[in-house]
Amino acid sequence: MNILVTGASGFLGQSVVATLLSRSHRVRAAVRSIPAPSKWPGTIEICGCDLAKDGLTAVLAGVDVVIHLAGHSSAVDGLDAAVLGTARLCEAISASQVKRVCHVSSLAVYDWSGADNILDEQCPLAKIATAPTDYARSKLRQEELVRALDGSERVVTVVRPGFIWGPTRLWVDGVGRRLPRAYLLVAPEASVPLTHVDNCADAVVSAALEGEGTFNIVDAPSVSRRQYLQAYVAGTGASGIVIPITYQTGLRLVTSLQKVFKGMLKTKRLPSLVDPIRFEGQFKPVVVSADKIHRELGWTPPMGFASAANRSFGGSL
Repeated sequence: MNILVTGASGFLGQSVVATLLSRSHRVRAAVRSIPAPSKWPGTIEICGCDLAKDGLTAVLAGVDVVIHLAGHSSAVDGLDAAVLGTARLCEAISASQVKRVCHVSSLAVYDWSGADNILDEQCPLAKIATAPTDYARSKLRQEELVRALDGSERVVTVVRPGFIWGPTRLWVDGVGRRLPRAYLLVAPEASVPLTHVDNCADAVVSAALEGEGTFNIVDAPSVSRRQYLQAYVAGTGASGIVIPITYQTGLRLVTSLQKVFKGMLKTKRLPSLVDPIRFEGQFKPVVVSADKIHRELGWTPPMGFASAANRSFGGSL
């Protein structure tokens, strides 16, 4: 199949491209800047394209499937540009012959305050107007735009990965906080919704080519936050005192600090370290379920945690 990957030169995008090539698909890689990654083979068609500005008709010509990864993870103007790019891409897709669209979203779109013991695809989403972060708002807006494409002429799939990690992204924010010479480990025995970048890419491709609807992506079996921190320390050689705290203790501490910072800074936008809603979204001890993708697509992660850790930390474990 002819497959367009937006954001192809990004952390996940490069793994998605490699996975598609391993399955003998023809890949058109849309990147904002050229040159693209040097390790890409000459069989990849590289297309320099800014989704928020450039014409997209030629980019989509002859494409069967679009895997949309392009976006930004920081800066309000960048997030707005990501939404604009998605809107323009969807408009172009609606006038094209594309048959399948897969948008890569995030677990950040869920209403974590309403999540109980298990968070699955049926759990309520945050409201765009009151979402806790600009990133969550942008992902919600992107999902809304992509879902409007769903209909008889094309199949739309949305995937929501957990914390994506790998060789160039070793620290996982859902484990705790890195402090000077210390690690604040929140709810040590709770699971952290991890997905290794190569496992995630495998799931994204499966969902893009075979799925329909919405799928969470997390690796199984689950890994506790203590287990991940131990692997991180052993694999990187990092040092520091580990300070374990319960989730409730951490939430009370952050809530107290929020009141102090509000009085000092006189602003509504507080650092993430003292934002109870963001703390909840990162650390609430909820099990994220990926049963749906296992059940409907038969997907299981190609690598277990030990293999993924050895690959990511350079075989040092």
